[in-house]
Amino acid sequence: MWYLFRGTSCIGLCSDAPNTEILKGQGVVAIFSEKNIQVDKAVLVEDEIQEKIPTLAEKRTQALIDLDAQYDSYFTALSKSLGLAMLDNDADLINELRADYVELKRVYDANKGEIENG
Repeated sequence: MWYLFRGTSCIGLCSDAPNTEILKGQGVVAIFSEKNIQVDKAVLVEDEIQEKIPTLAEKRTQALIDLDAQYDSYFTALSKSLGLAMLDNDADLINELRADYVELKRVYDANKGEIENG
């Protein structure tokens, strides 16, 4: 696979050998590698393709995105259930769902705090 770089940043891939003269005129360098690295994670270090090591901030950001994705469906389901219980005027179910929400939010916030505070 040919990796295309502008500076140290990978801007694309191609399977066939690119026209290096055209690329050179655009400030792009093509380097062949058998490595399988995603474009957004490939960096050029001393003419060698390497996988970018994420910073602590990037790791935390990704962990927060993953946490939100993990809990989103739970919060959505609780919200819908609470809305239906309110339409039915079911006080017992409303109280039960509110307690479930408080517990879910407590666990979510604890996990989020662990990620943010390392």
